[in-house]
Amino acid sequence: MKIHTTQNLNSFGKIQSTSREPIPTDEIRLNYSEQMRRSRYCDRENADKDSISFKGKKEFLKKALETAEKIKNTAGKENKWYIKLRNKILTSGVFDSILDLMSHEVFVQAAISAIICCIARPIAIMSLPAKDKDNNKYASAHSISSGLVGLMSSFLIAVPFSKGVKYAQENLLHNLKEEHIKKMFPHIDLSSIKDKNGIRKPIKKWLDTSGNEFSKEVKDVMMVAKPKPIQSISEGTLKADFNLDIDKATMLNKRVSEWTTRNGEKLKFRPQDMFVEISEEGMGSNYFSLGLADKNFLGETFKNLDISTIEKEGKRINPLEWKNKDGSNFMPDLLDNVYISSYRETHDAIPLYSGLKRTETMGKKETKYCAYQKNIKDYDAAKVPDKLGTKITQEMRDADSSNTILYKLLIWLPDIITRPAVATATIALIPAILKNVFHLEKKKKPEQIISENNNIQMQNVKGENNTVKEVA
Repeated sequence: MKIHTTQNLNSFGKIQSTSREPIPTDEIRLNYSEQMRRSRYCDRENADKDSISFKGKKEFLKKALETAEKIKNTAGKENKWYIKLRNKILTSGVFDSILDLMSHEVFVQAAISAIICCIARPIAIMSLPAKDKDNNKYASAHSISSGLVGLMSSFLIAVPFSKGVKYAQENLLHNLKEEHIKKMFPHIDLSSIKDKNGIRKPIKKWLDTSGNEFSKEVKDVMMVAKPKPIQSISEGTLKADFNLDIDKATMLNKRVSEWTTRNGEKLKFRPQDMFVEISEEGMGSNYFSLGLADKNFLGETFKNLDISTIEKEGKRINPLEWKNKDGSNFMPDLLDNVYISSYRETHDAIPLYSGLKRTETMGKKETKYCAYQKNIKDYDAAKVPDKLGTKITQEMRDADSSNTILYKLLIWLPDIITRPAVATATIALIPAILKNVFHLEKKKKPEQIISENNNIQMQNVKGENNTVKEVA
């Protein structure tokens, strides 16, 4: 394993290219920039905390619900008419129903198709030049009808079935056989799902093999705000999040290891709040908490570190007290090179890694860092937690992928089965409805009219011949 960084602390701010000769592992350095230390940063304490992330549909819906709930609790405090209108909409039952429908993938797909068929396509059709505008009207009406039929069929067929599958996911797990539960969730501790009398406990009381609360959400991982150098953090954030009252103007030309609070005290951070950026070949650059990183990973990264000195009585101590193998301080100027995490400074989030790895079983079989579940007590996602949740292994991810495929199949199955019938009914019934109800009919081409007239004339001639024969 080759670990290196892109900067050299011996020449602050002088960037070294990682594309040249690799830096030896015994010369590991932490990223640091003198320019960042000397820059002035505004206080972001009042930064907008209600911004919504669009990284995924689930995250968006969760944020939307949280925002709607917050607005519901503060409704009536604003007098502006547009604020009242927004509050009324977001706190209404209709909005809640829309959010519920948006959680059903089949319906969302049908809604997107309906928007295209009912709006975009008719506009495109009607804007095309044509000798007979009636044909364009008919094509537009047919497109709108097809979109509405698809939307209503999904609403009436797929949505109820999707709700049933989600209900089954939430409630039927309790009654599955143990071998099925273990296959679906290999991290579960089967001994924890029953009480002393052999009766199944509620799912909320189940545990996993790490002793944490059992969680099915493998992809909902622990996240923290992307760490930033201490030098770039505002006074307001240092005081609010880390209880450090610092006059940065007086500390501007000092190294962070020499900073003191207004009371003359040295800076103290929790071990888990102190991050370092490490670049590992094949893994890219990532941030690791010195309080949560695996000690063997730290030993591999920092060759001179005596990993027996980083804990006392099983608890991680302040990294400033860590020792090297020769008894010297691990890094006296550590604070000059440490990053800290706060959502007051950035809305960007990154997964929490400890340095442990997993190798993917599909595709390129890449090696990646293991993330962790949010299944520890008192996890609020606002600050760096005191401990990590359950490690997400490749076995867990493979099982989750199988479960996802199964759920997707169950959710889409009714739509797949009924789609041919709906399509047939659309083709057969829509033209008749448009003709008899809305008096819209596709105009026939001249050659079709001529052919039909010829057929009628031939039939009339045959009819006359038959009549003559009967008279004779």
